[in-house]
Amino acid sequence: ISSDPDLWKVLFDDPFTLSPPLTYARFSTWQRIVFMRTFKEESLSRLVREYVIEVLGPVFAESPSFNLGASFDSSSPLNPMVLLLSAGTDPTSVFNEFAENKGFGQLVHMLSLGQGQGKQAEQLVRDAARAGHWVYLQNCHVYQSWMPQLEEVVASLGELSPHEDFRLWLTSAPSRDFPISVLQAGVKVTREPPQGLRANFRDTFATVSNASVWEAVPESKRPVWHKLLFALSLFHSSILERRRFGPLGWNIPYQWNTGDLDTSVQALQKFVTGYEALPWSAIQFMFGNIHYGGRVTDQWDTRCLCARVVHYLNADVLQPGYSFGHDGTYSMPATYQSAAEVAAHIAANVPANDEPEMFGLHSNAESAYQSRLSKALLRSVLEVQPRDAGHAKDSKQQALDTIADLAARLPNRVLAADAHSSTYALGDNGTITALGSVALHEVEKYNKLLNVIQSTLADLKKSLAGTIVMDSALEELLSSITYQLVPPTWEAVAYPSTRSLSSWFGDLIQRVEFFRDWNENGLPTSFWLGGFIFPQGFLTAVLQTHSRTHHEPIDQLAFEAKVSAEYNPYDSKLEYIQDGVYVHGLAMEGARWDPARGCVCEPYPRQLESKMPITWLLPVRRTEGPTRRKSLKPLEVHAHYECPVYKINTRAGTLSTTGTSTNFIIALKMAAGDFPPEHWVSRGTALIAAPAE
Repeated sequence: ISSDPDLWKVLFDDPFTLSPPLTYARFSTWQRIVFMRTFKEESLSRLVREYVIEVLGPVFAESPSFNLGASFDSSSPLNPMVLLLSAGTDPTSVFNEFAENKGFGQLVHMLSLGQGQGKQAEQLVRDAARAGHWVYLQNCHVYQSWMPQLEEVVASLGELSPHEDFRLWLTSAPSRDFPISVLQAGVKVTREPPQGLRANFRDTFATVSNASVWEAVPESKRPVWHKLLFALSLFHSSILERRRFGPLGWNIPYQWNTGDLDTSVQALQKFVTGYEALPWSAIQFMFGNIHYGGRVTDQWDTRCLCARVVHYLNADVLQPGYSFGHDGTYSMPATYQSAAEVAAHIAANVPANDEPEMFGLHSNAESAYQSRLSKALLRSVLEVQPRDAGHAKDSKQQALDTIADLAARLPNRVLAADAHSSTYALGDNGTITALGSVALHEVEKYNKLLNVIQSTLADLKKSLAGTIVMDSALEELLSSITYQLVPPTWEAVAYPSTRSLSSWFGDLIQRVEFFRDWNENGLPTSFWLGGFIFPQGFLTAVLQTHSRTHHEPIDQLAFEAKVSAEYNPYDSKLEYIQDGVYVHGLAMEGARWDPARGCVCEPYPRQLESKMPITWLLPVRRTEGPTRRKSLKPLEVHAHYECPVYKINTRAGTLSTTGTSTNFIIALKMAAGDFPPEHWVSRGTALIAAPAE
């Protein structure tokens, strides 16, 4: 690499370049996998696919096509058809069309299972078995308590002597409660969602372009109607494919399906037929907050969804030659005679490789996606390793060495006896100040974590020596240490983190030392926001302090973010401030901070996270607007982007009693720079308090 760095840089930027370095070109596929594991981890998933094709053949790397007719031919009245549900797919519409083609459209009895539906389902099966009808029981996984009865119903089909035309159809998501005997007796069918924007767009457009929908409005309005169907199909496909980018796409991967699409088509038809001038605001609100937004439970995902709706459904899409892509590939053909011609245009012109820009994301998002795939692959490989391998002699000694190393590096408890006089000082009301109370609670939590780590490591060492019995908890602890994972017993009393064990332990040491310094030397000049187990409590304490000092209602206060030019809190010239606090350690995802201009801007290539300067969080009245930042150059600000701050980059968390995610800390207004706020909303731009390693 050092002999020709420029050529290897090309490989680093594109592992499938046509002219790789000669050494790399001579590698076998397996050798490339081993090499890329170190050189560029995100390329692993694509290389592994190449290896599977090379060794086993392409059939093992491609999903088989969904053929309900061929599966039906293998069934019988005694063998149920089991339709296994996968994310983003709903086989009901395909089933209805298949039933119509078979002449059973009026002979299908559908029932969505749920509490109290068991007896009705059993009666439907008995009646349909005698009459030769079909029974379609939906969502078996929801009615877990009835699954034993379902097993009995299927086992007794032979006693009913069913009509030869009778069929029992069952739909279920993967579930441990689904009867094994029913799976073994049934014909299993699943429909995997299409992979990639082109495939998704193609299938979605096919769904909305059948004759009954394509010609559903008066002929004079069909040009507008067809463009809207095209835009809606692309919108539906893009929000589904955006899920693959993880938290950059959506905080929570929502299961939108054809039901949402069908409802939206019906609503769009009413808007087109009922209005001369389309009410775009109403359309955008309905789609962003009801039809698709009804599934969304995260407020920041709702904001992003509404921004994507506005991007795809607006007055501009009706203009001749309008394209959703920068190169004109995602556009309606200028002339067409039928929906089939538009579908052919999609197949011929939409690129196979998706550009993140089509989802509103930066090109770096693709690198993040590939990296996440590769890490998941490596994690799966580790999980299928034999569990007894850790009990081999060499592995046992390695585990003992790791335990000794962790125990030796484990920091001492933070003691209140060593506290500075100002750390837990009493306020005017005779109680510990708000910030002192936060420090006390954080120290207690970290001391509890240190105690758990010390005791469990000691027990594991004893069990490996044979002095105590190794139970399941200790086995899990040993397995986690062997595979460099944070043990669940530690996670239960710790803070959320995505780090490996070695990195997590080093991070823990830094956190404890931060609070030791606060405990023994008083308030720090700058606070490490990511070092708090409960940062929301710390920020509330800052507002309480300001409220009591200035006699202002705390519910009317909010934080204004003033970003400095300093990065290192231990080597900065910042002085202690009376109002608000300095915080450090933040990182920005989906964008970066431009310190020269004092605004959010596009990240550098392959920059997944960018370090934020020390930021002053100043409490201000909610009615007050943010003060203008001083910058080295004149700043043309479109507006301020409300940037969410999360504990870790998974972003998702459990829903708290306040209605927000436990992972969410606060939202800060930041100068949007050269782009409108919606640009950064679509980018998934956020601040992370505890960045990944």
